Amino acid sequence: MYFANKGISGFLVLALVIIIGITLLNFLPFILLIAAVVIGVNYIIKAFKKWDNNRSKIFNTKAEKAKTVKSDFSQTYTSGNVIDVEYTEVK
Repeated sequence: MYFANKGISGFLVLALVIIIGITLLNFLPFILLIAAVVIGVNYIIKAFKKWDNNRSKIFNTKAEKAKTVKSDFSQTYTSGNVIDVEYTEVK
């Protein structure tokens, strides 16, 4: 009887594989549903954060007002010689 001390018999292994397979097939839809819900919630949270970030950037921007250094530039630029420069416009 050389097969007496082999450990777990082939029948017991086959029975365990069938039981685990049936259990996995029964719970597989629930596992897939939970994974789909987690992925969907993650997508919605990221989309909301992106939307909120863009919205807050639009409404929270502060317009900078330009400061006028001198109000009368005509005297500073016309006090010397005026140099006429010819140029061509690039289209």
